[in-house]
Amino acid sequence: MEREIKLQQYLDKQTLEANEFFQDLESFFTSTHGFSCIYRDGAPCFIKGTLQLYLPLFRDHANLYLRNAGSLELFIPEYKLTPKGMIQIGFYQKIPYDLLSRFIEINTNAF
Repeated sequence: MEREIKLQQYLDKQTLEANEFFQDLESFFTSTHGFSCIYRDGAPCFIKGTLQLYLPLFRDHANLYLRNAGSLELFIPEYKLTPKGMIQIGFYQKIPYDLLSRFIEINTNAF
């Protein structure tokens, strides 16, 4: 319950665009792929088994931390890959749902 409150407090501080972006990804991860969403380490986190996807939100973009994201750089040239290995997605950019689905499939079947 405390994590749910912290998640809501985090989202309350974000812009309308950030909240809409979060809601789209939350629906994708939880409804489509069966993840749980919690607040962990200062950001929303989607968890399924041992796979954890962090989604820190900023004023005009979000960073999605995917384990082994560097290998995805070849497939997503329109998205910036941060030095910490996060995929930076601007709120004006199309969310790469197909790529994320493939990443989830590969990484959840690996365990």
